[in-house]
Amino acid sequence: MTSLNLLKRRLAILDTPPTVIVGELVGYRAWQILGDELYSIFEYYHWNTPINKAIFIERTPATLPGWMTGGIHSFKTLEMLVTYLMEVIGILPMGTYVLGTVYNWGMIYDHKNGYRAEYSSVRSLDEFWMNDQIGAKKFEGMQQAKLNFFRKKYKCITT
Repeated sequence: MTSLNLLKRRLAILDTPPTVIVGELVGYRAWQILGDELYSIFEYYHWNTPINKAIFIERTPATLPGWMTGGIHSFKTLEMLVTYLMEVIGILPMGTYVLGTVYNWGMIYDHKNGYRAEYSSVRSLDEFWMNDQIGAKKFEGMQQAKLNFFRKKYKCITT
């Protein structure tokens, strides 16, 4: 499967017509680690503030894939997140990732596999993953001190 087809599949999975929720939800997501900072994987977004605000851009008609961009995406379960990462491994940049949870609030679009929230904040950082020539895998060798560094920096709970 080509990178373009994987990207189209990703959009079809993430961009199903939504239900709008107002309130707070916890979702699962992954970040790429660049230096001592967290970045979104597919959008070049630097998670350098305690509260992250999204911009929603709607397209019509809402029934088409790609109907909405923006919003801070998170998955409903850890299993959905890991399944997704394994499906898009061919287009993930090589590097180190951390999986965890976010608080979502404000206007939240509820999708089949997850949420797109107006506001989001890092809740927990739970495990490291590596993407290399072999593929994505949970990385057990990362020092606990590095994970604790990120938890302290982002004021996370421990799970």
